[in-house]
Amino acid sequence: MRSLAESPAAEAFDVVVSDVRMPGWTGINVLATLARQSRRPPAILITAFGDDNLHEQAERAGAVAVLDKPFELDELQVLIDRVVAG
Repeated sequence: MRSLAESPAAEAFDVVVSDVRMPGWTGINVLATLARQSRRPPAILITAFGDDNLHEQAERAGAVAVLDKPFELDELQVLIDRVVAG
């Protein structure tokens, strides 16, 4: 598994999964960074602080989904498989 920081371009990824709240960075910042890429990989955000406003903001910024914690890892895997399959 690689991170965006380790890759020269986001288009090297099939899907991006990011938490919303991170030290010095947010999932919304990740979406803004991806929006500047020529080929934007789909992005899924996860959060323990999900509310309607955050879900709407993430959708407007380009997230394909927002999962509220706690969630089952199987649920995330199914979502990733669906997103990657197109």
